[in-house]
Amino acid sequence: MLALLLACAPPSPSEVAVARPPAAPPEAPAVPARVAPPVEPAAPEPIPAPPPRRPLAAADLPTVADLPEPTHANYPALVAAIEAARGTFATGGTHDQARAYLRGAITERIIPAWSGTRWTFYGADLVPSDGGQVACGYWVASVLRDAGLRINRNQVGQQASERILLTVAVPGALRHFGARFADVVTYAEKAGVGLWGVGLANHAGLLWNDGAEVKFCHSDYHGYQGPRCEPASSSAAFRTNYTVIAPLLDDATLDAWFAGRTLVTGVFAD
Repeated sequence: MLALLLACAPPSPSEVAVARPPAAPPEAPAVPARVAPPVEPAAPEPIPAPPPRRPLAAADLPTVADLPEPTHANYPALVAAIEAARGTFATGGTHDQARAYLRGAITERIIPAWSGTRWTFYGADLVPSDGGQVACGYWVASVLRDAGLRINRNQVGQQASERILLTVAVPGALRHFGARFADVVTYAEKAGVGLWGVGLANHAGLLWNDGAEVKFCHSDYHGYQGPRCEPASSSAAFRTNYTVIAPLLDDATLDAWFAGRTLVTGVFAD
């Protein structure tokens, strides 16, 4: 059962209190012409296959500390630096090294750079800015795109929450928890440091275990706060009657990142 990403609105009390399968969602609302998402540049030419990968010493690999600080002004340079790092990892380095790098780039640079951008129902800004607007699905899609995954950002941003997960993970990797949001936090605590995509009844975001706490990172509709991370155990937005998660950076996803392979919306092909 799919849950709307674009809805990004508070659930009704009955949705929170009753643990029942969500009704089949309506089609995602059409975006009026006056708030149509920006037109992204044409897709780049296909990326040639990288040369055979070879082991690289840790000292020869990019680090998160090398990335620009997470400010609005630095954002284009930040995205460019992550893409340059992808090129290095495409020729060497292990899955674990790449996973640690991307996790740090997302949580320490990309997410903080979106601070100050506000949530609105149809917000579709491509980059963070003061006074900017971004809905939950478009924000998650932007994070994936700016981490170097080849996706159609506007298309992914308009999908149901489970379909956004299926863009970056095989169906067997998805774990459904229904209304048992506390069990999700327990699961992430036991799993250890990691990053997952999250689909909720009317919302979407990322789940991040930083080794000390499990956080829900999302474009928060409460008070129109926009992108931020907060403790998942106390997040009001995290409490719905439908929860599904999937690892964001498993080996198959990293192989697609290494190769610069375009991911099909809602259908991950490893």
